[in-house]
Amino acid sequence: MVSEFMRHIVEESALLRSHAVGNLGVPVPSCGEWDMRALVEHVATVFVERSACIHAGSDRAAFEEVEPTLRLSSEDPIESFDTALADILNDLRSHEDSDPAVTWVGLDNTVGFWRRRLAHEVMTHRVDAELALGLEVSPIDSALAADGVNEFIDTKLIHKSVARNAAIRDQLGSLEGVAVKFVYGDSERSVTVAADGITEAPAGTEPHLTFSADPMRLNLWLWRRLDFDAIDISGSAELAAEFYRLSEFIGQ
Repeated sequence: MVSEFMRHIVEESALLRSHAVGNLGVPVPSCGEWDMRALVEHVATVFVERSACIHAGSDRAAFEEVEPTLRLSSEDPIESFDTALADILNDLRSHEDSDPAVTWVGLDNTVGFWRRRLAHEVMTHRVDAELALGLEVSPIDSALAADGVNEFIDTKLIHKSVARNAAIRDQLGSLEGVAVKFVYGDSERSVTVAADGITEAPAGTEPHLTFSADPMRLNLWLWRRLDFDAIDISGSAELAAEFYRLSEFIGQ
C-alpha cells in the first residue's frame, strides 16, 4: 500500500490546502481553540518534524539535537505548508519503507511507519477543515479508513497502553477483563483490557462491547470527529462510555 499512502498524502494535502486558502481565521472546533491558520501550521510542522525523523535514520540522539531548531519556512502558513509538503514528499519518495527513521513506536522505527501515519494525519485534519467550514465531509477511501482503524488499535490502544502504563494503570485496571470488538465493513478485531495494557483478544473471545460502523465512520468516531452515538454500540452504555474515555486518555 506504499503507493496508495503516497497518493493519499498528496490528495488529502491538496484538499486541506484548498479549504484553508481564504479561511485562515475560521475556528476549527474539532481541534479545540485552533483556527484554520493553526491547523495548517500544525500539519506543516508535522511534515518538517517527520523529514527530520527520516534524515536522522536510526540516530535518535541526532534527531533530539536538531528538533528544538526546527522551524517553518515562512510566516505565511500556506507558503510554509507548500514548502514542508514538498520536502516530506521528496524524503518519502527517496526512501524505502524498510529504511530506518526515528519514531515514537519502539516496534516500528521505519520510514514506512511515517508514510502510513502521515496519510492518516492529513486525512483527519482535512476532515477538521471541512467540519470547520460546515461542508459535507468528503468520502474517505475505504481501504485507508479501515487501515486507520487498525492503526488506532495497534498504536494508540495496544502500544500506548503499555508504553504509558505507569501513568494510566489505574484507568486500565478499572476495565480489567473487558473484551471489546470493533466491526468495520468486512473487518473485525477484538481487544482485551487489563491493568498491564490492552492486548489482542484470543480468537473466539466473547465481547462485552461491540462498536460497529462502516470503516469511514468508525475511523472518524475513534478520532472524536463524530458524536459518541454516531455508530452502533452493543453492550452496557455505561461501560461503552468508560472505554471511550479510556481510549482518549491513553493517547494524551
